[in-house]
Amino acid sequence: MRGVLAYAVARLRVHPGRALLSAGGIVVVSAMLGAAVTVAASLAGGFDRTAARADLPDVIARFDAAPSSLVAERAGALPNVRSLALRYTAYGVDLQAPDHHVFDATAEGIGPRRRGYAVVAGRDLGGARDEALVERGLARAWHLKPGSAILVGGGILLHVVGVAVEPDTVAFPLVGRPRIFVP
Repeated sequence: MRGVLAYAVARLRVHPGRALLSAGGIVVVSAMLGAAVTVAASLAGGFDRTAARADLPDVIARFDAAPSSLVAERAGALPNVRSLALRYTAYGVDLQAPDHHVFDATAEGIGPRRRGYAVVAGRDLGGARDEALVERGLARAWHLKPGSAILVGGGILLHVVGVAVEPDTVAFPLVGRPRIFVP
């Protein structure tokens, strides 16, 4: 052991720059590893809190176009299904707000059961047909808030009643398709 230490000290005397570079590399790698662990732990904790607040289900299954009665019958027949909530999703929806227009939005029709999102501003959908929730990323990018008006489908006027976060997806504008929730 003593010989190994003497050899290391001798190499340090001969090549001090190499030792300094190695030490700097070790410090940088340690800092990067610490940052990665911190970000991973924060994201996991944030997802868990948002998922609990949104009453996110344990399983989300998406089906191609099928009658809701058939989907409900088949999904309800599966073992260990405690509850079931259906949602209709329309893609390629024309969405307009003051100074903004997109032709490829997603509109999700929400039923009365588990919703899978958390309302972070305003209120949840009520029974009125002219209400909409917008996802938080869309609200920030387009400066929408409760009380704003949006046009859907080329002429249907909806009033924004709230802003929602859905923890199982990435929000607009990180994804190219903004999302709204309607009754």
